[in-house]
Formats: sequence, structure tokens, C-alpha cells
Amino acid sequence: MSDTPRTDELEYDGIGISNFGHQDLYYAYKFARQLERELNAMTRERDIELERATHYRDRWQSAEERIKRLEEAGDAMSTYAHIIDFQNWKEAKEAKP
Repeated sequence: MSDTPRTDELEYDGIGISNFGHQDLYYAYKFARQLERELNAMTRERDIELERATHYRDRWQSAEERIKRLEEAGDAMSTYAHIIDFQNWKEAKEAKP
């Protein structure tokens, strides 16, 4: 499979032949292929960056959800003040970054 399918399609369909000579077309298609390769490379890089950002966002949301569940569990347990030290729990909960 070609790495410049759109440019190849135009070349083989004969679009623009009446406006350029054979040598002009060769250089125009060569330049178009280079531009398409650069665009494809940038698109791949962007897709990788988006995938990484999504991964980190999902991990952050998962961590936030776990923290929230732990806080809810700690709050529920704090009602049994004679079992745990409620003041230490409250300080620990407020000290999170």
C-alpha cells in the first residue's frame, strides 16, 4: 500500500495533465507526496499524544474515584469513634494534596 494514496489517486486519474508538462507533474506529485508523508507523520504523533493524554486522564479519574470511596468509607467508619481515632482521620483526610 502506498503512503500517499490521495496523491496517487490524482496522478493516476489524470487530473491536471492539461495544465502541466510531464516533468512539471513529476515534481508536483513528488512534492505532494512529501507533504502527505509529513501530514501522516504529524497525524500519527498527534494520535499517540491523544492516546497518552486519555490514558493519564483515565488513570487520574480512577484515582480520584478510589480516593472518594476511601473518604466515604472513612467517614462512615468515623461514626464509630470509640473504634478509631476520629481526629486523626479528619486530619489525614484534609491533608491530601
